[in-house]
Amino acid sequence: MNRPSTIIFNFVIYMSMLLLAISLQTSLFHWLIGSRSTIQIALVIVTYICLYRSTTEALLFTFLASYCLGLISTMLQSISVFATMVIFLFTMFVKHQLYTSNTTSFSRVALANILIFHVVSWVASGLFEDTTPQLRPLDWVLEILITALFVKILFIFFQKIDEKTKRLEFSELDG
Repeated sequence: MNRPSTIIFNFVIYMSMLLLAISLQTSLFHWLIGSRSTIQIALVIVTYICLYRSTTEALLFTFLASYCLGLISTMLQSISVFATMVIFLFTMFVKHQLYTSNTTSFSRVALANILIFHVVSWVASGLFEDTTPQLRPLDWVLEILITALFVKILFIFFQKIDEKTKRLEFSELDG
């Protein structure tokens, strides 16, 4: 059984990893390699939390993640929150309708979330900003392919964190 201290400690670990990932993605990676496509670690973390935590915990984490992403990046906070909430809704639908707990399913959902995030943020930016951002589907596909190389490693890493912090998966809590 999960104790409140275990849940909070695990949440803090993932939030710290998320802040580190957002910082790396928005500053260090772009400083090192320019404005090229990079791995989307933050969205993979959000996907994991949405799939393996209760709906309430996943919603709280997703909102905090999207707010932090908007604060640290050049993206408007409102667009970041909107796009990430769309990802949350999509992931909850998949979790309750189609998802099986394995690496392949996790990879598919995580990579779909990256594409959804880009499409939704591009459409929302086009609707609500003065200047329409450039459409960059090749960059989006490259980002998905680069992230695909690391998704399995990240999934195993997340499971190890849950194991070390004695945090049960959401699927174990149901049955």
